[in-house]
Amino acid sequence: GVILRQETATVLAQLHDQSEAGRDLGKLLADLITHFRMLLVQLVDPRAETEEISPELRAILESQRDLITTDRLLQLIDQLAETDGKMKWAPNKKLHLEIGLIKAIRRLGETSIDEVIALISEAANAAPGDARAAVPARPVTPSAGPSSARAQQPPARPAAEPPVVKAAPETRAAETPESAPKPAPAAPSVAEPAPMPKPASPSGPIAGEALWEATCAELIADRPLIETWLRAATFLNHQAPGFTIGFPNELSLYRDSIARHKSVIEETLARLSHSRLELRIELRSDLEITLAPVEDEPAPDETPEAAPATESPTPETAAASPVVEEEAEDAPPAVSEEDFYSDPLIQKALDEFEGTVVKSQS
Repeated sequence: GVILRQETATVLAQLHDQSEAGRDLGKLLADLITHFRMLLVQLVDPRAETEEISPELRAILESQRDLITTDRLLQLIDQLAETDGKMKWAPNKKLHLEIGLIKAIRRLGETSIDEVIALISEAANAAPGDARAAVPARPVTPSAGPSSARAQQPPARPAAEPPVVKAAPETRAAETPESAPKPAPAAPSVAEPAPMPKPASPSGPIAGEALWEATCAELIADRPLIETWLRAATFLNHQAPGFTIGFPNELSLYRDSIARHKSVIEETLARLSHSRLELRIELRSDLEITLAPVEDEPAPDETPEAAPATESPTPETAAASPVVEEEAEDAPPAVSEEDFYSDPLIQKALDEFEGTVVKSQS
């Protein structure tokens, strides 16, 4: 009973007394599990095993039925059974039994998820009724006629219109008409490119090179990324159940890339030819590369712009030409060779270094 009442201190004290008295703790735990098992049976079916239980034990079980619920009792038995498994191989059985009993009592005091859900459900069900009870009922008064309603109401004052509030926006708008933000120009709509139309499927079965061309057109419309590989392939042979295409030896990578889409190509061939075909891809030395050459863009250095032979003067160049002429007029006159050698500085340098001027004869 002390375990069900969650009296931990009393439980530990009685366990200590039993251990000091020489009681087998393993047998004590087994007796506790058996007792709680009989209590569980009484909770589930009170009329079961009544003949095998003594009147004294039956009275004790009936007094303990109100102390615990079935779910809590199941958790208690599980915890004690777990403790029993640990005690079999433990050297200190008393320590494990004390820990097991403390855990079992703590489980009895914990709130289970089922109880939380039940409390929430009860609160949710009781909330609307409480709310309705808390709101006082309004007194119902008989409705008066229009004349009595006007008589009860005080004389209405003329509503003062706020002219300032209404006139302010209009006044500001009239005073500053230019400050109003101009609407931003609408961005020109860019027409999105229309998707490439899917080629119409032929009405009847086709064969040979026409079958390959129709297959390529349909696959390119669905999968434009494989267009280069399809265009590089050459139709070779159509002899059911085989359909053969080929690549030059230099395009072996194209062959491998097309092979990854073999199942899709075979489905398209079968749909257009109305017969199941097996795609065969070969590398041939007698095939030429049919890829369209890519035109290189001319380098900027290779295409210089030719200067016009005669260029008419623009207003800018016409305005700048007088300045150039003035600079040419202000330039010093050209110095002759004799005047250069007769310069005093030159003569002084020649005297200091004892040099002479040797004129070249050309």
